[in-house]
Amino acid sequence: MMGFVVRYFFLLPLRILIFFIGVITTVPIMFLVGMLPNGRVRRYLGSVVYKVANRMLIRSVSCVASYHDTQHMPETSSFCVANHTSIIDVCVLSNKSCFCLIGQRHNGFLGLLQRALARASPHIWFERSEVKDRHAEPASITHR
Repeated sequence: MMGFVVRYFFLLPLRILIFFIGVITTVPIMFLVGMLPNGRVRRYLGSVVYKVANRMLIRSVSCVASYHDTQHMPETSSFCVANHTSIIDVCVLSNKSCFCLIGQRHNGFLGLLQRALARASPHIWFERSEVKDRHAEPASITHR
């Protein structure tokens, strides 16, 4: 009974509080970093804020990440491709280093976080419906 009380009346509200503090600080700070001119200072501050934001968000779900085989991690000016990663995967990987993401654009709360990240670092977001539109035949083309 005591475990239930501690888990749901102390730890859960604490995790929710950590999550909201992370979001409330991430959005305005990313906006401010996004206002800086492109250069080394913006890239440095963007990577620091990105890592801090991801660490706060991942702490809200009580994640403890251990990284093995770090010699295989992407180096500066290199890239790594991962297909079908979730938001939690991205946050866990971003605790160690800063990544630029290419992914599907979302609406709502997740879209708010994506727009905040895109202001401070060069992430690329796409719409899946636009990919389907490429295969559609344009109305202006007629068959002969």
